[in-house]
Amino acid sequence: MKFYTYMWLRADATPYYIGKGKDLRAFSNQHSVPPPAHHARILIQYWSSAQEAFDMEKFYIRLFGRKDNGTGILRNLTDGGEGQSIGYSPSSIARARMSASRLGVSKSPAHRSAIGAANKGNSRPDMKERFSISNPMCDPILRAKANASLSISMKSDGNPFFGKHHAFDVRLVIAHARQRCSVMQDFYYGG
Repeated sequence: MKFYTYMWLRADATPYYIGKGKDLRAFSNQHSVPPPAHHARILIQYWSSAQEAFDMEKFYIRLFGRKDNGTGILRNLTDGGEGQSIGYSPSSIARARMSASRLGVSKSPAHRSAIGAANKGNSRPDMKERFSISNPMCDPILRAKANASLSISMKSDGNPFFGKHHAFDVRLVIAHARQRCSVMQDFYYGG
């Protein structure tokens, strides 16, 4: 398992958030701070163990300081090192209790409209355009045609990338982009 620390950078290349993660954590929207608009503004540094990654997260947060306590430039709300390496997974008994507690419970119309009002205006126009139906690579028919023509011209000798491999962090970015495109296809085409 590869653990890493990541820095989210402002346009002027100064960090505004530092975290510890693995897999796609650095590209996730599940943070108290919004991620950078461009993946080029995410720096990742790999470590041999989770503890080493936690220690470096704490070091970087101390180095750059936090805005909330007046010590620096980061928007982190803690000093780091307190996250989980494998994620929270409730037991089957806990899951059954949570499920039973929500059975038959629905939100009132007022609650639903409050949620809708709170989410209004939170869209990301750049992402909508990037993964919209007008993007040819999100159209499964056009993508199939492109793949068919590429598969003929890019066989072994004709492919300049033949025998080479992407770095792990590049593969994460590619996987993240494909996942978003897949989600948009399901939305538009009812997949």
